[in-house]
Amino acid sequence: MVELTMRNGKSYIGFPLKNEAFIHSDADVRVIPVLSGYRKQETRELEITTNYSAVIRSLGAGAESLTVVLPSREIVSARLFDPELCEIFSGRTSLNA
Repeated sequence: MVELTMRNGKSYIGFPLKNEAFIHSDADVRVIPVLSGYRKQETRELEITTNYSAVIRSLGAGAESLTVVLPSREIVSARLFDPELCEIFSGRTSLNA
């Protein structure tokens, strides 16, 4: 998974997908979100507000309907996301909810 943080502080954590023809720019990024939230302005700490795991499990192959398209010009940081490492640091984020 990857975490993409947007200019407005919103963060999406999920699985990137290959771009398709309907996207305006090859630089846009498509992601099936597993978690989303925001980076606190003061500390840049990640605050998870939405966990899509249960919905993804119930949709199965239809989970691609949750896809969000993020314009690369709005992405301020991108990194690989390790849920186990995140839990060690925060003790709050769980993908099993």
